[in-house]
Amino acid sequence: MAATAVASAATTAATTTAAAGPSAAAAAVLRNLYPIRTLQRNLRSGLGAGVSLPPSVTGVSLIVGGAHCPSRLAAATLCVNELPRLHAANPSVRFATAEEPGSVCRLILSMSDGSSKPVDLAGASTPSVIYAKLMQEAGMS
Repeated sequence: MAATAVASAATTAATTTAAAGPSAAAAAVLRNLYPIRTLQRNLRSGLGAGVSLPPSVTGVSLIVGGAHCPSRLAAATLCVNELPRLHAANPSVRFATAEEPGSVCRLILSMSDGSSKPVDLAGASTPSVIYAKLMQEAGMS
């Protein structure tokens, strides 16, 4: 999601600032920092790229806890890297992220029958561990 948001912001900035004049230089800097092809390539390769979630999964919610959450860094990294790839591969699935001051990070899958499945993030110290737990709860492993 972050990569998509940055790409969208870069495109919007380039479009709006082209006519503005002096801030065209700022748009050029933004385009150079986040080349669109690099962002698109990032969405097509890596963990979560091209992975179709089962039709029973209708939503993925990630709540990143405060500084005392042991999985905070792994959850934040998952939010920046793997979730945008999953979102690109599953446009019909609703993805939501939020930050809360608590000491617990939570990942919740919304299912087509209206239920929700919490993913246990205890001991998840890396994004790949959280991703594996997400795939397991989604019924993909």
